Amino acid sequence: MKRVLLLLVLSLLGSFSGQAAPRPSLRELLSGLKSSESIVKAFAATKTPAGELKTWLEENQKLRSEFQKMSRESQAFARGEIENETVLNQLTVLLQLSLLRCRWGQGIDTCSDEAQTWFQFLADLSYEESTLVGLRFAHLGRSLWFDELEAQQQKDRMFLSNSRAWLAGLRAPWPLDRIVVFEARRILKPQALRTVERLATSLQKNPYQSAEAALNKIPGGKSKDFDFIRQMWRSEDLDLLKNEANRLALLKVKAAQGAYFKSQSKVAVSYEELMAQKLLPQIPTDYKTGKALVFPIF
Repeated sequence: MKRVLLLLVLSLLGSFSGQAAPRPSLRELLSGLKSSESIVKAFAATKTPAGELKTWLEENQKLRSEFQKMSRESQAFARGEIENETVLNQLTVLLQLSLLRCRWGQGIDTCSDEAQTWFQFLADLSYEESTLVGLRFAHLGRSLWFDELEAQQQKDRMFLSNSRAWLAGLRAPWPLDRIVVFEARRILKPQALRTVERLATSLQKNPYQSAEAALNKIPGGKSKDFDFIRQMWRSEDLDLLKNEANRLALLKVKAAQGAYFKSQSKVAVSYEELMAQKLLPQIPTDYKTGKALVFPIF
């Protein structure tokens, strides 16, 4: 009886303190995913029949609603689940279903709804998981969404014209400092972890350097014990980060161009015109060159 009363008190204290409800397990949530094989095949095809897509969306509606709710509320993750192959595969299928809804759905409102959910989820995943698997999946997911939004914009240059608000709030995090520490704790001894913590501090200040380059500046950082850390963040990975930052910047510019054309009935030919209308806060930087991003053709 005392145990029951204690649990009741703790439950009430939790509700009064404003703590968020525990996030549902991804493993449990995704175990209910239906028509996985059909969704995977459709994603690789050039066309998905509207009737089939409608069926997949309806039979997975409860799961999709719960996923959107926990993503939009940024509920805490149960760490480590995404490293399970089955969970990772099911999550990939759910991502593909959302992309199919955007591709063959009802236009920008549909895409905005799906894209915002996934960008929020992938941003939180990178930080909450703090694993290399989480980082790689988050990058893959964002890349697929960039592909889809760019493809839709090419079909209709006004596609992103009403999307400036949510595009401006997009996060595309690469929490390298957290990830190298988390992964190192799995393998290295406490003494070696001090070097990794110094590496994490260096990457936090400047993520635009490889792990090897950063380690070379740290006493003891050239040890072979850190070889697996060097492979976690290479020059190739830097290119992925820079390319992703540029793609996000271009989407924001395209949205501003669409809004400018809608309001001014003419095409903007410079960043200055977009900024004069307060459609763009500043000239975006090309992260590959360090110079201003080349003004895109609208």
